[in-house]
Amino acid sequence: MFFGRGQIINYEEVHKAPEMNDAKTLDIRLDALFKAMSNYELVRVHDEIDNLFKSVSTLRSKFTIYNLAMYIVFKLDHYLQGQDEDLFEMLGMELHSLDVVLKFEMMGDIRSWLVRKVFEISEMMRRKRDTKNSRLIREIMKMMKDRMHENITLKDMAEQFSFSPNYLGHLFKEEVGKSFSEMLISMRMERARDLLRNPVMKIYEVADQVGYRYIPYFSRQFKETYGMTPMEFRKRE
Repeated sequence: MFFGRGQIINYEEVHKAPEMNDAKTLDIRLDALFKAMSNYELVRVHDEIDNLFKSVSTLRSKFTIYNLAMYIVFKLDHYLQGQDEDLFEMLGMELHSLDVVLKFEMMGDIRSWLVRKVFEISEMMRRKRDTKNSRLIREIMKMMKDRMHENITLKDMAEQFSFSPNYLGHLFKEEVGKSFSEMLISMRMERARDLLRNPVMKIYEVADQVGYRYIPYFSRQFKETYGMTPMEFRKRE
């Protein structure tokens, strides 16, 4: 009854299921599960948990299955601690609440419960990561705005926030929809347009304020953005 209820269970199908060889194999499978959870790969999460239970379906003691489920939970707790997360806080549970596992009558119930809980954790981790990334990008954008008169680069920002330039560039493009250099040019041109409305400022002063030391390059960049040179823009204003 622990294996199933209200269905035909062929002995051959149960017997031929792959057996979990040792704790090392189990830990390898758990590592794959936790990686899928961290990457928000929900289909893979489901498959990894399914594979774990298929691997032990030849075990004859239901208490061994219970122990497996508890082992998965405590390994998950250990993994999350390494990510500065708390399993029981994330799920809004107390340690004694895990007694619910012992009340399940079939393996399928335990498996479904674990899938739901790991899904919840995966979703929470994704939301936190997205929020953290958004906050990071906002800080970078503010720094770009404050320092646009300087010769700032993606490498400078990466060093400031302890990331590799490649990773930060990918994250920036993913969050903003533009590359770092594209966004920096856009910010500089918007600022230059606002400064050009002040007739007192010389064009070379405007260029210097937005990080351009070479006037022809500044003029070309401005024309590519707005379809007219800074001088033409000023005359139209």
